[in-house]
Amino acid sequence: MSRAADLPDPPPARRLLLKGALAAGALAAATPAGPAARPKAAPYVNPLVRNRADQHITRHTDGFSYFTATAPEYDRIILRRSRTLNGLGAAAESVIRRAHPTGDMGAHIRAPEMHRVGGKWYIHFAAAPAEDVWAIRIRVTYSASATDANYLMDPASWAKSPVPVFTSNDTTKQYGPGHNCFTVAEDGRTDVLVCHARQYKEIDGDPLHDPNRHTRVQTLGWKADGTPDFGVPVADGAAGEGV
Repeated sequence: MSRAADLPDPPPARRLLLKGALAAGALAAATPAGPAARPKAAPYVNPLVRNRADQHITRHTDGFSYFTATAPEYDRIILRRSRTLNGLGAAAESVIRRAHPTGDMGAHIRAPEMHRVGGKWYIHFAAAPAEDVWAIRIRVTYSASATDANYLMDPASWAKSPVPVFTSNDTTKQYGPGHNCFTVAEDGRTDVLVCHARQYKEIDGDPLHDPNRHTRVQTLGWKADGTPDFGVPVADGAAGEGV
């Protein structure tokens, strides 16, 4: 998980311990004053964004989290932004691309992601011809080598978990969690898992025609061996402390 576009950690000079005079209600003029403490955000409230699946959230250095996702009509790419993750649910939504009337991008516009590369924003997404919605085309360019002699396309370079790392949960009533991404909270430090899920098991008809895959977020933990601790998909409502 790359955090190159996330907010940087504040420098040590900002983490001042104010004692004595501050407790007494006065601060000597010679003492350098740090910025006001960042207020703690409210707990995340799920679903974060309703009726938006295959979501992607990235936090940029301008202090905004940018959100894009699949619309249930599969006919457009949308974009929202907010200074807080919770704010994305009510943020204004803009349409930045629509399906073509014909041709290769005439249907099934879905799963967009946005990335900043070389000072420019890029969005990649899946699309299909209007005449064959399952002929989805995706083109991705990537680097397959590490910075040493290891070759990342070599299966020996990877270890696969024998079990899924994040699954449906009857206790929390979250089903089909998927299409995850990772972002960072407003403090620039707390890692956040983003996914979509439904609140029920049984679906009438084609699952892709059911619009209730809602975007959800929860804090991502880390195990002692450095691997991510996904936990279980949290129940709707408060989804863990924000920052």
